Amino acid sequence: IWDTNSLLATGVLAVVPAGSPVIGGISISAGNLVLNGSGGVAFAPFYVLASTNLTVPLTNWIPVATNQFDVNGKFNLTITPAPGDGQNFYLLRYP
Repeated sequence: IWDTNSLLATGVLAVVPAGSPVIGGISISAGNLVLNGSGGVAFAPFYVLASTNLTVPLTNWIPVATNQFDVNGKFNLTITPAPGDGQNFYLLRYP
């Protein structure tokens, strides 16, 4: 990820090292799944993928949400499961 603040301020183009974002907490609120985590780069996009089977290749996991990290590299995301959804596994994908 390019650090555009340095480019504007000093004329130097710098690369911001990618973090290691993780899902840090999972809870249920009003029937919704609430995920939160940290370790991302400020304002960078991320995706949440889901699968009912851990052995399915990642290319077959289904994107269920997308958002971006906040200024501190954290996120808080609410997913509304479809009625009748069974067990799901979730993965945070960070480009």
